[in-house]
Amino acid sequence: MTVSTSARRARVRVTGAASTAVRPVLEAQRRPARVLAAFPAGVYLEVRTEAEPSVIAVITGEATRLPNSVLLAGPLPAVTVGDDASVGDRVIDLGPLSLSVRRWWDPAPPLGRLDPALLDDGLPKDPPGRGWRATARWTCWRAVARRAGCSER
Repeated sequence: MTVSTSARRARVRVTGAASTAVRPVLEAQRRPARVLAAFPAGVYLEVRTEAEPSVIAVITGEATRLPNSVLLAGPLPAVTVGDDASVGDRVIDLGPLSLSVRRWWDPAPPLGRLDPALLDDGLPKDPPGRGWRATARWTCWRAVARRAGCSER
């Protein structure tokens, strides 16, 4: 029998809210991650995926909510650059912290109402310039205008 002399840290279990932009990484199978940067208001984790690495920011309420962040209600654990972590199955394990994602928030800002008259006034009457790019851009603007209910000139 082997006896360890190192003290074992107790796991602190907390919940948080995550951006829907990082949902695929958080809901995938658990993967190893490492700390890229550590600040008082946030820790940035690099998670290796099949396609490319992803960066997830674990932040406190004092930090700016980035589209790739997970909001933690309490304080961050003391970690240093290069420390190991794991991400997946809706959980982020970071030092003694086990953060379970319970809520999701959408990082896309809500769009205001579109005034068709203002959009119609801003559109050119004829395609500007020459060539297929100018015509394609004009055709796209006309499609947006029609969808918004603008009249044809």
